[in-house]
Amino acid sequence: MSDSFDVSVIIPTYNEGEKVAQCVAALQAQEFSGSFEVIVVDNGSTKNLPEVPSGDARFRMIREPTPGSYAARNSGLRIARGQIIAFTDSDCLPDPRWLEAAVAHLSREADAALLAGRIDVFFADPESPTPVELFERRFAFKQKESVRQGWAVTANLIVRRAVFDGVGEFDTRTFSGGDSEFTKRAVAAGFALRYADEAIVRHPARSSLSELSQMRRRHVGGFYRLSKSQPEFAEMFSMSGVLKDFLYPAKGAVLLGADLLHGRVAFGEAIKVMMVLTHTRVYRGWLKLLYRFGLKRSYERA
Repeated sequence: MSDSFDVSVIIPTYNEGEKVAQCVAALQAQEFSGSFEVIVVDNGSTKNLPEVPSGDARFRMIREPTPGSYAARNSGLRIARGQIIAFTDSDCLPDPRWLEAAVAHLSREADAALLAGRIDVFFADPESPTPVELFERRFAFKQKESVRQGWAVTANLIVRRAVFDGVGEFDTRTFSGGDSEFTKRAVAAGFALRYADEAIVRHPARSSLSELSQMRRRHVGGFYRLSKSQPEFAEMFSMSGVLKDFLYPAKGAVLLGADLLHGRVAFGEAIKVMMVLTHTRVYRGWLKLLYRFGLKRSYERA
């Protein structure tokens, strides 16, 4: 086994063995001219246990008992042997040229220290998407917009090791929002974050309101934990921050109206997306109010 690789891919997982298998298969199909390893970090799975290919020395699995995907990513990072660290999620399917495109982009832009790749949302049944799936396609995982705001998500994030040497690891006090906190911390320290449209992973859309609400609970709980030490996250729980959630459907209506005018969406689809948008943003606003006034204290893991 090689002592070093060009890229180390780190995948945290929790009770998602079948999805990990699909992600691993996509990584085995990489058309990459360099060398890479894959570290799957089992974060205490109790069912649907993950496995890695026994005959491929590039793949290995470790276990991290501390709950939270950021603790798992840190464990993978500590044993990684690549000078470039690539992160994706266990339910993602990297494009065959994901690593090739990412490394080529980093080579072209020598000042780029962090690279956020494109995330394409896909449906369980492309012929019959649910309203929530339609919403996810329109509003979820907008990496290009996130990069403009100075942050990115770890579903598709490539980082030079020097960044971790400079600013440290992920914050493990939260189950959600740690990727935003880390990338903002790196940018604040002077490391350049860039967007790469050609480095693609595919992410399954959530399909039901219950899945979407579960995600909101995890996110808001994570943001609240970070708000205890990070002023930027604390602002989210101010009255003005909460009000933004309740008013966001108005902004969404404008965006969907523009989609209608330009023929990017049908009227019926726009209505479905608007209904889901209103539900999820109002729900997020109420969750933030509950945390703000001490009426909710649990922090969602999954």
